[in-house]
Amino acid sequence: MSVKMTISRHSREASFLPFPSQPKNYDRIPTGDEEGDFFEIYSDAFVRFARWSEDKLIENGPEVPLLGDANTPIEEVDRFYDYWYEFKSWRVQTGNPKEEGDGEHDPTNAEDAYERRWMKMQNEAERKKLKKVHVKAIATLRDLAFKKDPRVIAANKAKFAAADAEKQAKLAEKLKKEAAAKAEADKGKTPAELAKEKALADKKAAEQAKLDEAAAAKNSQAEEDAAQAAKVQAAILARQKKMKDAKSAKAKEAPKKASKGKKK
Repeated sequence: MSVKMTISRHSREASFLPFPSQPKNYDRIPTGDEEGDFFEIYSDAFVRFARWSEDKLIENGPEVPLLGDANTPIEEVDRFYDYWYEFKSWRVQTGNPKEEGDGEHDPTNAEDAYERRWMKMQNEAERKKLKKVHVKAIATLRDLAFKKDPRVIAANKAKFAAADAEKQAKLAEKLKKEAAAKAEADKGKTPAELAKEKALADKKAAEQAKLDEAAAAKNSQAEEDAAQAAKVQAAILARQKKMKDAKSAKAKEAPKKASKGKKK
């Protein structure tokens, strides 16, 4: 299932309006905790975001695939997620200044070139920030849908079941051949010889079990050590980011304070 929408001049300009003028909760997406019909919960969000596809700007461009329903063939479902994993949005949102009022700073109101340049930098930074939020919302929607999609879940179960059945069939065939080979080799052996071979095989199996147990314990410890190291690294990165953000905020405030000082 796909949708074909044309982007009018009016709707294109609407994406450049100050953020508060955008339809309320236009970017809302499911949380993943909703209960109910999957398609009713997720379809609307994909329809809303589809309008921002860069393909809409291409005359006779490709159609944007939508979620479909429970009867959509798995091949179309795969194409749907392939498309949205490569989704490119042309949307540009204007931000809200930290001063009074809504919308971006108006460079024409600047008292000098220094303040005008600062306003433009602030506007661009806010646009990039809002674009990141927008792109992240689309990625979150896509990932949640893929995780919850009953068609994907069913296809994966069928795939794993088929792979497991093939594995079990190969194992059964191997054991059958080994049993036949052993039966042929055991012909003519005395009971004492067979008992000795069994005791030796049991001993080797016990030794292998101990080795497997030791290896499992070692792997478990290694995983714990790796997890702990990851936590420490995450804490370090978080602290570095906090310091970097504080430094960046301080740098942004400097031109602003200087501009206010000039006004005084």
